[in-house]
Amino acid sequence: MDFRMETDIERVKIEDIITLYIENGWGDYYDLGYVKNYFCGSTYSVFAIDRQTNRLVGFARVLSDNYHTTWIAEIVVSPSFQRRGIGTLLISEVKKEFSHTSIYAETFSGTEAFFIKNGINARKNMVVVSRAKED
Repeated sequence: MDFRMETDIERVKIEDIITLYIENGWGDYYDLGYVKNYFCGSTYSVFAIDRQTNRLVGFARVLSDNYHTTWIAEIVVSPSFQRRGIGTLLISEVKKEFSHTSIYAETFSGTEAFFIKNGINARKNMVVVSRAKED
C-alpha cells in the first residue's frame, strides 16, 4: 500500500474523519462543524490517505506551544488498516514537525508499546489526570 500525507484540513472530508472515529468505537455521532472546529483549532494535523483509493485511513492531531511542549491529542487509524505502519508514519511526521519540542501523548491502556516503539516513552512518576467537559 502506498500512502500520501496531507496537512491541509480543507483537502480532507470531515465526514471521513468522523467515519474513522466511529470505526474505532469512539462514539456513534459527531457534529460536522464541531469536528472541523477542533481540527482547525489544533496546531497541526496530518492525514494518511491511500493513494490508490484516495481514502482517509488515519490521522494525527497535535497541540503545541511550538517552543517547549507538544501534545499528541490523538492518533486514529482505520481498524482495517492497522498494523501496516500507518500510525508509525503519522507519528514520524509529528516528530519531524516538532523535533524542537518535547512530545507528550496520553494513551489507552495496552497501547503504550506503540508509542515506546516510536520513541515516545513512559516517564517514571508521570500520571495523566483529566476532567470531563461540563455540559
